Amino acid sequence: MSSSKIQMEIANPYRKNEGLRGYGFELLRFFRSLLPNRTTRRWVGEFMLRFKQNIPRELMIYPGYIVVQIGTPQTETLRRISRNIGPTGRALIVEADETNIKRLQAWAVSQGCSNLKLVHRAAADRKGEMTFLVSKKWSGNHRLLDETVENDNDRLEIEATGSGYLQATVMADTVDSICTENAIDSIDYLEIAINGSEFSVLSAMPKMLRKTNSLFVKGHSRDKQTGQPICHAIKNLLEQNGFKTRLTRTSKSHVTDWGLREGDVYAWRT
Repeated sequence: MSSSKIQMEIANPYRKNEGLRGYGFELLRFFRSLLPNRTTRRWVGEFMLRFKQNIPRELMIYPGYIVVQIGTPQTETLRRISRNIGPTGRALIVEADETNIKRLQAWAVSQGCSNLKLVHRAAADRKGEMTFLVSKKWSGNHRLLDETVENDNDRLEIEATGSGYLQATVMADTVDSICTENAIDSIDYLEIAINGSEFSVLSAMPKMLRKTNSLFVKGHSRDKQTGQPICHAIKNLLEQNGFKTRLTRTSKSHVTDWGLREGDVYAWRT
């Protein structure tokens, strides 16, 4: 199938009805806030996050929080973050794709979201120009070229378009450097969803990882050499840095020969 016949879709085939789910998750968060004490609320949050891996923001973000979101094509993600942190909070949105960042910025301006700041950069394990793999169909499936991992979206791209990704060059930097540049010295909630380089990004942010209170990290990509999902390496790294961790349950891949997607990782300091 030629790329000229393919219409780019926002996000990816794994995320449907995002807006409707967002309102449902906010309702869930409201009822959770009525629980009598912090321990009970945390227990309920842990239980829900383990089985519903797409709802961390409503259970881990509170008014006044400093949030760093690494990778998103979704205006709905921005809406949910902005609502949850409120006027006293602050969020830094880091997105590598130029088309995505322009659309997100236009939306934020149109909505008057003064608590959001967008940065056009790829989060990585080093600073400099890097090769960026661009999906011809789904704006949420782009990723940095990383020869050490594979993602089922790679195969999905071939199945859907008849060929692999396009390639572009992007400016990359570490989370430590990006946060320093934007005057962020601590993070209440960090989310990383970049289709494969999550472990590399975490490994290269020792300063800010020590100053992060809670995280949600996508971890279903697999190490090419071992075939193991990277969530286990992410989990071990976070536990070594003093976090309590949970893996979400497995989910279905859209690629028939991939099997189940291993769970993602959420973590918090006790």
